[in-house]
Amino acid sequence: MTPSSPAPDRPIQAHAFWAYGPLSNLERVCVASFHAQGFDVQLWTYGDLPNAPPGITVRDARDILPESAVFLNQAGSYASFSDLFRYATLHRYGGLYADTDVIALQPASALPRTPFLVTERAVPTRQLMRLARRVMGYPIKYPVNNNVIYNPEPAAGNLIDLALAVAERYRKDRIAWGELGPNLLTALTGLTPDHGFTVHAPAFANPLAWWQCPTTLLAPAPLALPAEAHFLHGFNELWRKAGIDKNAPFPAGSPMAQFAVQFGTAHPDVAGTPHTSPSGATVRATAGHRPGQAISGRQAMVSSRSVTSA
Repeated sequence: MTPSSPAPDRPIQAHAFWAYGPLSNLERVCVASFHAQGFDVQLWTYGDLPNAPPGITVRDARDILPESAVFLNQAGSYASFSDLFRYATLHRYGGLYADTDVIALQPASALPRTPFLVTERAVPTRQLMRLARRVMGYPIKYPVNNNVIYNPEPAAGNLIDLALAVAERYRKDRIAWGELGPNLLTALTGLTPDHGFTVHAPAFANPLAWWQCPTTLLAPAPLALPAEAHFLHGFNELWRKAGIDKNAPFPAGSPMAQFAVQFGTAHPDVAGTPHTSPSGATVRATAGHRPGQAISGRQAMVSSRSVTSA
């Protein structure tokens, strides 16, 4: 049994990567959500992470890949390196991988126990469309997004092993953005139709499209999510592009303010989140949600990871 296999007496390991520096308030909320939902969170970094939320296990990323392997893509971001890093981590340990701008909306006990990938509502790039037609013979409806991956049992030759092999050998000086991420996994699922991973519809892990972020998350209004949503992707790169300070206070009444309270990061000593629960900041599912139940819930070339981190 691998270290991350979902044994009945052991929580599912949820891996994440943050290259350097402290987490912003957005990432603190996201990472804390996984711990609150019962996951064993392993946060990998080449830095110190002095502000990791309580209960999070901070791990040395050098145990996965040497620091000399770190690279920036043509946009000056660690995003593409983190694509490589996630495949290497899941290949070694198995378990769940989620980007640090993903919120866990359902408890670990509700996670499907079979391997899965997720998709998103996105306008595929011309490069990805050409690739899909060449590999699959037809246009894709939803591209695969690697912001959430579940690989419970590492196995030689499976989809994650293949992704790692390609990502390790791909020329790093030619990477613009999504070549090792959505583009690669979308291509591999077409090349290996018997890959054995369930490919979930966008509502499962990307119920908001990239063009809805971060506006919807910061608006003082309830957030309606589909009942099948297990995760919520915040697309932190779009916060940066919009010039939004991720350490600024979340607007009162916004979904992010409510999440900060729900997952224990709203504290007067933590800049960027109000101390008390904002009035009217409720997050609800559109169907199938029971009172008191945990609430359910990457654009091919727009990443969820920031230029300065991951």
